[in-house]
Order: sequence, then C-alpha cells, then structure tokens
Amino acid sequence: MPSQTELTQINLNAALNLIRIGISIFPAKPNKVPFIKGWKNGSLNEAEIQSWWQQYPNAMPAIPCGINKILVVDCDVKNGTNGNLAWDNYCNGLDILHQEAVIVNTPSGGRHFYYKQTDIELLGNTAGKIAAAIDTRGNGGYVIAPGATLIDGKSYQIVYGSLEMLPDIPFALNSFLKKPKLSIDQPNITTKPTGIEINLSERKYAQKALKNEAYNVTNASEGERNNTLNKAAFSLGTLLSSNGITEVEIENTLSSAAIQSGLPEPEIRNTIKSGMETGKGRPRPSISQRINLVNGLIVTSGINKKFGLIKTRVSDVTPEHISWLWQNRIALGKVTIIAGDPGLGKSQLTTYLAARVSTATSWPNNDGKAPLGSVVMFSCEDDIADTIRPRLEAAGANMNKVYVVNERLNENGALTSISLNSHMQEIEQLAVEDPDIRLIVIDPITAYLDKIDSHKTSDVRSALAPLQSLASKYGIAVVLISHFNKGSGGGKAINAVTGSGAFVAASRAAFIVTKGESKDDGLRLFLEGKNNLAKAKGLSFRIKHRVLPSNIDAPYLEFEDGELDITADEALAPNNNSRKPTQLNIAEHFLRVELSEGSVLSKELLKKAEEQGITEKTLRRAQKEMGITATKDGYQGQWIWSFPFDAKSLFKKPEAPAPLKMDTKNKDTPPKNMGTFNDGWPS
Repeated sequence: MPSQTELTQINLNAALNLIRIGISIFPAKPNKVPFIKGWKNGSLNEAEIQSWWQQYPNAMPAIPCGINKILVVDCDVKNGTNGNLAWDNYCNGLDILHQEAVIVNTPSGGRHFYYKQTDIELLGNTAGKIAAAIDTRGNGGYVIAPGATLIDGKSYQIVYGSLEMLPDIPFALNSFLKKPKLSIDQPNITTKPTGIEINLSERKYAQKALKNEAYNVTNASEGERNNTLNKAAFSLGTLLSSNGITEVEIENTLSSAAIQSGLPEPEIRNTIKSGMETGKGRPRPSISQRINLVNGLIVTSGINKKFGLIKTRVSDVTPEHISWLWQNRIALGKVTIIAGDPGLGKSQLTTYLAARVSTATSWPNNDGKAPLGSVVMFSCEDDIADTIRPRLEAAGANMNKVYVVNERLNENGALTSISLNSHMQEIEQLAVEDPDIRLIVIDPITAYLDKIDSHKTSDVRSALAPLQSLASKYGIAVVLISHFNKGSGGGKAINAVTGSGAFVAASRAAFIVTKGESKDDGLRLFLEGKNNLAKAKGLSFRIKHRVLPSNIDAPYLEFEDGELDITADEALAPNNNSRKPTQLNIAEHFLRVELSEGSVLSKELLKKAEEQGITEKTLRRAQKEMGITATKDGYQGQWIWSFPFDAKSLFKKPEAPAPLKMDTKNKDTPPKNMGTFNDGWPS
C-alpha cells in the first residue's frame, strides 16, 4: 500500500493529467463527498489544483459531468446484483457495442462507461432507470476520476479507450434516457396498480411535492443532508397510495438531488428506500378523501362513515424529528404566535419570514436556510398595492410564491370578511390544492374570529383547533399575529397576549416584539416567551428603508448579529423602562388622574391634553376604551366627562398633586388635580 505522501502525489498527478486534456476536476473525500461547495464547475487552473491538494492531502480527483459535457453509465456489483451483467443484457437488446464507450474499472468491481454529450440540453442523473444497480451521471452529477487511488492502493483504471477521444452517446441510449418525465398530460405510469386510473389532480399535486422535496434535498446544509433526504422520501412515500407518483420517479429524482447535495452514493439508495417504505406505511389521504374529510366525512375501504373518535396505537406510529421553518423558533406543522404593541414591526417580521421562505435564503446567525415554499398571508389591515407588495419587494421576496388573502366571495357574489369558524373549509382547500405551501400568516388573528369571544378560552380553543390540524396534516407553519393587552401581562410574557390565555396555550411557541433600550429608539427585540419544542435566545432587529425601482420608499427588517441574554419576562417587567408606554397608555393615565376626583369640563380636558402632547383623537379613543361618559348635565349646559362609577374607589389619588385651581367664572366648579404623566407604566 502507498504511504500517505505517495498517495497524495498519485492523486494530484491524476488530477493534473486530466486538466491538461481539458477535463475540469475537483477534490473529493475518500467517501466520495466533495471537499468544496462549488464542485459543479470544478477547475482547470493548475495552481488552484495544487493548492487544493496541499489543503486536502487525502483528496481524490472527481469529474463534474455537466461542465465537461460527459455522461457516465455507472454499473455496481453489490447486494447480490451485478450491474455489469445487467448492462451487457441491456446493450445486447439495443445492439449497443461496449467498444462505443471509454471503459473504467472501479475498485469495487463495477464499471464506468464514459460518453460525450452533444445535445444543447444535457442529460441529467438517473438511478435504476436502465436496470437495477445501474445509474447514470450527467448534468448535476459527478464521478470519481480515472487514476484516482484509494488508501488500500486500489484505483479507477481505464481499460478501454481514451478520455481525449470520447465517443458520442449511442442513439438508442440517448433516446431512452431522453424520454420525458410523466406529466399531467401523460398519466400512463407503467407501474400503476392494475385497474386503477391515475387522477390528473393527484398527479399534479404529487409532481409539485416531488419538485419541492428535491429542491430541499439539493440545498440541504452539511450535517442535515441525510436527514433531509430521509424526510423527503418519507413524505413522498405517503403519496404512493394515491397513484399520482411511482417509486421509480421518487428514487430517480431524489437520487439526483442527493448527488448534487454532495451525499456519498452508497448511503443514498438505502436512505431513500428506508424513508419511502416508512411513508408507504402511513399513506396520506387522496385529494378526494381530503375534500371529504373537510366536508365532514371519513372514507375508509370504500365505506363512508361519519366522524367519530380516532384511536391510534402508539406502537404503530413512527417517531419523527421536528421539522423547522426557522431552526428552534418556528416549526413546520405547528402553530406559533407573535405578539407586541402596535407599530413595533410585527407585520414587518411576517414580511421577512415570507421573503426567506419564498427564496429559501438563510436565517440570521447561521441558523440554516428556510425551506423553499409558497406563503399565504391573511391580512385585512394593510393594502396589497401600497403596503404589502412594496414591503415584500424591499425584503427580497419571490412575488410569484407569495399570496395574500384579504376577502372572499360569498354565494351571492358579494365580498365578505373571512372567519375561521365559518370558512375553515376554504382555508384548508388552499393547502389541498397547493402542496408547496410552507407558511401561513394570519395578521391579526383577532380579526378572523368573527363572533367568537376572544376572551373565552373554550371559544378560542375551538377556533384554533382546526388551524392546528391543518398545520400538522400538511406540514405548514402557521404564524398568528396578536397585540398585547393593556396590562402587558404584569411582567409575564405569556400573560401579555391579548384575549384568552388559550392563544398562547394552543401555540407550540410564543414570541414577543418589544422595544430595546429607551436610549436607542430604533432597536426592536424578538424574544421567546414560550417554546414547547426547543429553546432559542432573543434577537434584535431594526426597520430600515430602501427606494424600489418604482421609486417607492419601502421599509424592510434587518436582524443584527448575535443573540441576546434578556428574556421576554425581563423585557416586560414593570421596572424595565426600555419599553415605553404608547400614546393610548399615556392618554388613559391622563384621564385616570384628571377624573380621579370627579367630573371635569370637556373643553378643559381637551386643552390640558393638547398641552401634554395628547391629540383629541387619541383622548377620545382612550375615553371609549375606559368607558368614560360625556354628558350635558349641569355646569350651565357645558359638556362634562366622568366615570360612570365612583372613581375614588378605583383610582388612587396622585402622590404629588399639583396646586388646586378654581374656575373664577363658575365658582361652583369643583377643584381637580393637575397631575402629569410620570415615567414608567400607568398604575
């Protein structure tokens, strides 16, 4: 066996020999995984090749097939299957001569057959399409190069032909490999069960799911690739019973995606087979069955049954890893709630989420990438044209993958609002028709509760239960947006969310958005209030602006580097001055002080409020929120404001009242306190 120094030189020489005849190469690990991320282009630069082997002395040269316009037929000999013999039989059946290829013997006893690709549209990768134990490597794939030598001294050796004179792909082989994938217009799947027709809707749904899972596998980060491949195979395996997709399609597509991601070939087939077999054991209902389920009917073995209790034996359930939209923060298949005071960036945060998911880009602090998918945003407060679209564009979203739902047409053709308890069937239909959906945002959740009492636990739970079911059934992250209640939870984040505690209880994770230090007015904090699935430290962000090509100045959210040690409870603690009162809070406190001793003239309240920077609109809003009455009784017919009860029994007299002031024009006017708002929260 060669020493490591000798082995390094052997593989380096093989690499240099290849680039000298115009074949681009890259360094691969002994387990065949690429050492570098940009392996698809490889390199023809000798200096770069030399530096790679200095950095990776145990590397073997590998050939990226796409950039070199090469197709390799890869015949394996393993698990009792001889790919060499299967290739012989295939070639004999199509009158293909072995001498029409450059032949390379592999260390495992298999063979590589090299051909030149001449078509503009290059052939890609296949797994098992020709026969068992025969794969092909084309555009998006790679092979270990001739001359590469393993640590035991075994090597990849050319036994026929020369890579400098590659023959074209035989016409019969090229035609076979170019057969188009089955489309919704060509549903004749040879492996379909006898007597079962393939539904075009099922076909369309399955193909979209296949495309999405393949993308996720291709773009999985190192350390997550095998797990992502297994989950993809499982998910697609659950669709096999619907007859909209075949095992061969799943294997070929996922194998190609896994090869592009850099997974070593030996483990790809086993991972796909394991995941797919497990998925087959948990078949997903067909589209027609899901529609029946939405309509309140269970279809089992052709027998229609009304809803009843569903009992599941735990031993029949396969354990699964949690799938994340945003690692440790927002889970797929779960409900998450985000709450905060108005104007702090909650809607901007949902726009940020939509941008990340629609483009599969990275989360802050290297928390991985978002899974690629469509986003549905329920928004009844913001206009699509002048608010939502510019914000999405500023955030870098893919507009083709983001949908906004803000109204519905009723049976009479009139536009109506959307209600969770009345229109859940239509909401679920969105997921039925589009398997690409990965995120649904409902902003704010209270706007979609219709006649539901948001302070009544049983009502809230009944409204959110179908959302939880939808999220779980279709693997969608559902994010709810809410506001803080007036008391802000008394320093407890889980109590700060407006309405019933069921909003937080029904969500697997709850986050708050609040202000940072008072001296930095632009800083916003994104903090975990509750998380049943993981633990995540807080983050900070700012709202910035950019001018779009349409000359619109649009805001966007930008997270700062690093994590925060402050907790949500600490940020909301009463003695934490980093969270300033809102204008409504200030107006409410003003009225508590001014009316603590009894009725006050309306015009005097308005004048004093203006002096303290409180607008009439905000003051009247506070009046309505606090139930303060305005009457024209006494005081020579002037309007007065007062509480409809004894204010002294509910409000403490200010500790440091201002001097008393009498109305000289009307000596019957009672004195009143001239208190001003102090720092901190109103009592």
